[in-house]
Amino acid sequence: MTELNNYRQELRPRILETAMKLFRENGVKKVKMDDIAAKLGISKRTLYELYTNKEQLLLEGITEENETQLKHIQAFALSGKNEMEIVAEFMRSKLNDVESTNPEFFIDMRRYTRVTDYLHSQHELHQEKSIEFIRNGIRHGYFLPFINYDILISLSDIVVNTVLENRGYRQYHINEILRNFTIVLMRGFCTERGIGIIDRYFSEQG
Repeated sequence: MTELNNYRQELRPRILETAMKLFRENGVKKVKMDDIAAKLGISKRTLYELYTNKEQLLLEGITEENETQLKHIQAFALSGKNEMEIVAEFMRSKLNDVESTNPEFFIDMRRYTRVTDYLHSQHELHQEKSIEFIRNGIRHGYFLPFINYDILISLSDIVVNTVLENRGYRQYHINEILRNFTIVLMRGFCTERGIGIIDRYFSEQG
């Protein structure tokens, strides 16, 4: 019994990694639990014993990805980077995720209440933490002091949602849309000192 439990615990991260890869490549809706089991070479029964449904898989996968990204940014910040470099690295990391992801994945996520509730709570948490970060950036001369950043964040959310809802990515790759929007947005709230870092950072990233 102990060996069986150990096997199942070792199997969980493999299931999660495989499921998230399939979700991001094809969208969540198109991936069946059968597809995940077949990809791993396990029975559907074994899969259901560990994960009840796709929503549980998706929620756990999104949570793990967010925690991994947060650890990356925290480690990056501890390496002595300034606020401008940190926000640029955060944006670069987000854009890399988008580049290899089917846009339908982001639309399909909205079908799952537990996932949207989690993302909403994370958004509010990060928005609260961003205030002190922005203040430090203003104090150090990277961000403009006369902008209402709450409005800016809300407008950014509206733009991203509009692109997804109107399938704007059918004409241009979603990564290209978000990259151009991000660069223009960031240059708009940065001082000349901050703009220099942004331009250099993104030009180096290609």
